[in-house]
Amino acid sequence: LFDLPVPGGTRPIGSYGVLFALGLLLGGALFVYRAARAKLDPGRVVAVLALGVAGGLAGAWLLFAIVEAVRTGEPLAALTSGGRVFFGGLLGGVVAFVLAARALRLPAGTLADSGAPALPLGHALGRLGCFLGGCCYGAPSAGPLAVTYTDPSAPAAHPMVPRHPWPLYESAALLVIAALVAVVPSRRLARGAPGTRFALYAVLYGVLRVALEPLRDDPVRGFVLGASTSQIVGAFVALCGVFWLL
Repeated sequence: LFDLPVPGGTRPIGSYGVLFALGLLLGGALFVYRAARAKLDPGRVVAVLALGVAGGLAGAWLLFAIVEAVRTGEPLAALTSGGRVFFGGLLGGVVAFVLAARALRLPAGTLADSGAPALPLGHALGRLGCFLGGCCYGAPSAGPLAVTYTDPSAPAAHPMVPRHPWPLYESAALLVIAALVAVVPSRRLARGAPGTRFALYAVLYGVLRVALEPLRDDPVRGFVLGASTSQIVGAFVALCGVFWLL
């Protein structure tokens, strides 16, 4: 986006980092607002949010490190790049979130419902960063929405062919999911039991990833029995959500 003057030179500020940070900021603000409306203590809610984000970042990097170690055969390969895997972040964030909620004596289910619309909102902004950065790119396409990356620093530019704007597809769908989990009457979900909005999010996003993966061209994530690792994890997340709703 621009070069920031710093002592001794400049530091490039990239669109991916800015949108990633904006997603955290706006998603976190929506989460705290909804939790406050649920009459939960804002100070403790912010503490849970901070610990959940920390766990999410750790999980996102750890799963990326595992993928890179399997792909390259070098356990330390992930140290030389800044990649992250969303599902690792989701799983790591959920674990940290639940542990923090229990430690601070807040109802984890009610908190999770407060964050159910905030998570896909922040994720949608992060995917816009993926699109501008040329990562998480789509499969080759001759359709009217196809885009071609020409900057050699973009992973999607190898090879330099028209591609599906895959991050834009997911970003749009994530905004729809955020709206759905925000407005659906909770009494219609498992009789309004705490945590059911988050379970609905898990079902919708898991199904979304399974459905969208065929339009993605990211073979480094790996495949098992013809399914990508994201499809496998997405199906698992969706099944967990169905189990909770039932």
